Amino acid sequence: MLDGLDATFPAGDVTALTGPNGSGKSTLLDALAGVVTPVGGGVSGLLSGGVAYVTQAVPPSALPLTVRSTVVMGRWRARPWWRPLGRADHAVVDAQLDRMGIADLADRPLDELSGGQRQRTLVALGLAQRAPVLLVDEPTAGVDAGSAALVTAALAAEAAAGVVVVHAAHDPVAIAASDRVVALA
Repeated sequence: MLDGLDATFPAGDVTALTGPNGSGKSTLLDALAGVVTPVGGGVSGLLSGGVAYVTQAVPPSALPLTVRSTVVMGRWRARPWWRPLGRADHAVVDAQLDRMGIADLADRPLDELSGGQRQRTLVALGLAQRAPVLLVDEPTAGVDAGSAALVTAALAAEAAAGVVVVHAAHDPVAIAASDRVVALA
């Protein structure tokens, strides 16, 4: 449960949500994404232009998809259901696969990937949405240093492009790479 929180998440900054397990980091991300409705108070300003929300890593067998088809899902919200993805959409997908260092894994099923590769796939899915708000729940949890560097660089680049970036983090490197920190108790 969150209580007494008043925070602003500016565009152009990477904001890390920190705190011990159970402090409300994921709950705050859920509220910011509109997944849960606050009992009191509210969230204003973030939801108007669209939100990309990357939850914590899903079990590999939960989605019987390839890496590419997972990242392609990030382009669905930009299209009516009946309109196929165009060249520009596929270019966005390819760019995010390259950005996360997983282009060579594009045709592999998610359940054949390591935890870090799967996590980078989910971050690429969020990045492919090109939303003005990017929320990511523990994007560097359980990944190696190289994967963490790719993820934190991508978050920084999104912020530099004017995106609101908020991520939950325990990793000291990811926290240090953030512009702002909101500590939950």
